[in-house]
Amino acid sequence: RCLRASGRPALGDIEFVITGKGDMAASLQALAAQEGIPKVQFLGSVSRGDYVKAVQQAHVGMALKLPSSDRADTTFPSKVIELASAGLLVLSTRVSDVPALFREDGAIYLNSEDPQELAERLLWLVENRDSGAQTATRGQAYIAQACSPQKVGQILKTFFLPAEELSRRKGNAQ
Repeated sequence: RCLRASGRPALGDIEFVITGKGDMAASLQALAAQEGIPKVQFLGSVSRGDYVKAVQQAHVGMALKLPSSDRADTTFPSKVIELASAGLLVLSTRVSDVPALFREDGAIYLNSEDPQELAERLLWLVENRDSGAQTATRGQAYIAQACSPQKVGQILKTFFLPAEELSRRKGNAQ
């Protein structure tokens, strides 16, 4: 609604494709039914295949869990890993492990829960596509590094085996 009210010329380059369900589903469906720019499509619950198609056609993936919510820091942000792995630029709030995974320069962050800030970030992305693409590339590299089989394997070894056991095994291998 903030974007539609702004009347900025860059709005024609923005289209929202929303999947999922939840408390805001009816409001989002109503917004999608209204004419206006930017265009909004609300797909609701979709099959895994349709979700993958939507992600493949997107440029920016938004993960907008509100920092003030009960679960802001209690769930792992698997969605952002999926989005970055698909090559999308991640636009996210600073919740859970997102800043640790993407650092300051691998995602675009919202610093508040203000819808106007989200609107401004989206307009900035339209007007600064090269910067957004560079940020997406960094974010994808950070995720590839953090989630590599070698890195994850090492973390799992450390988690499941006490340090003394790891030292003993290394000593036996030499």
